Amino acid sequence: MGAIAGGAAMLAATGACTMFGEDSGGEDPAETVDAETAADLTQLVNETQLTEWELHNAERRILKDCMEDKGHTVHDEIGLVEIDTDDLEASVVSYPFAEWLPEPEDAEQWGFGEWAGAPEAQGTAEAEEYHNLRFGEEVEDESGPKIADNSEFEALSNEDRRAWYFDYAGEEYAEATYSGNYLTDDELQELWASSESEAGGTLDLGNPQPGGCLLEMIEALYGEPEFITEESEEGDREYWVWRPQAPIDTYEIDWGELEPEWSGSIQESQDALLDCLADADADADAGMGEWQFSEWGSLPVRDYWSVAYYGENSDESPSSDVPELPADFPTDYDGKKAAEIAMAVEFAECGDTSGFREDATVEWDRIHYGVYAEVETELYAWQEETDAALGRAQDLIAG
Repeated sequence: MGAIAGGAAMLAATGACTMFGEDSGGEDPAETVDAETAADLTQLVNETQLTEWELHNAERRILKDCMEDKGHTVHDEIGLVEIDTDDLEASVVSYPFAEWLPEPEDAEQWGFGEWAGAPEAQGTAEAEEYHNLRFGEEVEDESGPKIADNSEFEALSNEDRRAWYFDYAGEEYAEATYSGNYLTDDELQELWASSESEAGGTLDLGNPQPGGCLLEMIEALYGEPEFITEESEEGDREYWVWRPQAPIDTYEIDWGELEPEWSGSIQESQDALLDCLADADADADAGMGEWQFSEWGSLPVRDYWSVAYYGENSDESPSSDVPELPADFPTDYDGKKAAEIAMAVEFAECGDTSGFREDATVEWDRIHYGVYAEVETELYAWQEETDAALGRAQDLIAG
């Protein structure tokens, strides 16, 4: 709970005087905010993700305790899986340049990390170590993260699994939501035949309120669940909600406009970075080529190394402005990897010495500050509400 407590402490310290200021006077807050305040908001917004993970885990522990009180010792581990917050780094607000501008120490060891995806690196201990460090220990391979071992639950009889779901969510909610997890094929066909919707021939089992342990948990942490109907031209969408939704998840933001705005505000820093790279290339006679920023403020580093490692099989788009590989570019994997690390070191050093990394970070925080300042009140209310729910959850878990 350390990271969550940090967010709560920040809120308590600011009190009625918010980090956004009492009155912006109609000005765009992003135009006058200082770098430290903008960075504080970035951190606070990131902590909302940690708060949601903590709530998720607390809910699962309470649900498992409830189910064991009802006599169940084998559980649907996928439904009750917890998130290992120690291995995850909250990053609601991340920096666009992070993909192609590594920190100096990372560049020296890992380069850009593109070598780890090359055919020659597949299955090697070094590539696995890199992927684990970057994506967390849960990453097994390119197919995605490992999932919970649910074999013991799946080995239960259909009737035992049915009993588990009925106790977990109530009979009506379980039948509408989880019936595919415990019915036989014949029972599923019968269900389809008896419950087929008149509109579109789809299965319609309604939207009954949750019951069982799920409802007990909801009422203990959040009060009564709320039934939501969203109307649209494609048809109404109906569902139950109970956990408070973070303002950053509900606030409509045109993210596609942020990166061009950010890129346009740091053109001098971009030019300084490109000049530094050109000078470093000339000094080392490395043949890195001429680089050009995209409209979104990125450099096509990944495309460059995709061409290097995969050649004609590269996913690099023909429209990408990718520098050509030098004529004497290595043809062997080890040589390519060494060249990648050398280039990454130059990029990292130039990112610092040119001032690009610092300026780009400050500007990205400033732009996000302007976006999230508009949901200041909602963000504080959400933090207060979820902090109270976490407190109730801790009391329940402690017994």
